Amino acid sequence: QIASPTSQDLYCVAMQPGSQGRAGLIGGAGATILLWDGVSWIQQFTGWGDFHYFSACSATSKEIMVAAPGGGKMAVWNGQELVQLDESRMDWGNYTQPGMWISNIKMRGDQDGWAVGEAGLLMHYDAGIWSVPDSPILNQAQAVYSLDMVPGTNGRLIWFVGANGAVMRLEDGTFNGPWSIASEALNEVSFTSPDNGWAVGENGLLAHWDGSSWNVESGPARGPQ
Repeated sequence: QIASPTSQDLYCVAMQPGSQGRAGLIGGAGATILLWDGVSWIQQFTGWGDFHYFSACSATSKEIMVAAPGGGKMAVWNGQELVQLDESRMDWGNYTQPGMWISNIKMRGDQDGWAVGEAGLLMHYDAGIWSVPDSPILNQAQAVYSLDMVPGTNGRLIWFVGANGAVMRLEDGTFNGPWSIASEALNEVSFTSPDNGWAVGENGLLAHWDGSSWNVESGPARGPQ
């Protein structure tokens, strides 16, 4: 049995590709960072009180990235130490609200990835640099909660989901949407192919993509609370 070194709430975990299970990171409340050394989780005392808590993490074979809400900051574990991401690796483009909440990070190999968050924040990772592309929701009130890079498309097809049942597609560099397919928030999305994917959300919300449309099923009606 492996003991936890903390009683703080934990929000994300990322195991490092290529480490044969010997390297990983957990992020949580109180700016908590736990590192896996192949045997146990070891707490790192960052002293970064302004991070509040680490909300999202993902990994390449070279580094593990973690993000914090309420500051839009990102840090990197480079195998030796945890460091705040250098501003030279951040290109905010036309995004006018740097510092907003980052809710999710997903990587595809070492060279390609995305992060999403509040105020229509979409961040693309390309060969070590994070940049914010122009999109139909840039700088708007739309919160984006998750995304999936569709398998078999070499990163050319990506679906994003978020508040108010919003879905948006990026295909071959062109955004389509957003569309609202439900009133509840969509919290996560996962595809097996361009013609088959699921999104899930509040109150038992399920939505299935069949290649041409989203089919939405709400959860059972709730009785008095």
